[in-house]
Amino acid sequence: MVARFLNEQDRTKAVERIQENKTGIKNNVWKLAQAVEATLDIKIWLLVLIQLSTNVANGGVQSVGLYMRHGVLLSTIIH
Repeated sequence: MVARFLNEQDRTKAVERIQENKTGIKNNVWKLAQAVEATLDIKIWLLVLIQLSTNVANGGVQSVGLYMRHGVLLSTIIH
């Protein structure tokens, strides 16, 4: 762990605290087992479903709003 603002004793305490809490230090290694676990997790699929349903509804509202604004502009120009 690199923390210039901590002395050696404080670094040791910080690492011990992280180990005790089982939170870990940042790890950039891609693990296939974690990807499989995330794919099979029901919570992930519920989040995907929520995002899709929200975005589909918002997409429809934005499209209709665009056509309404376009129609209003054309009707004012034509008349």
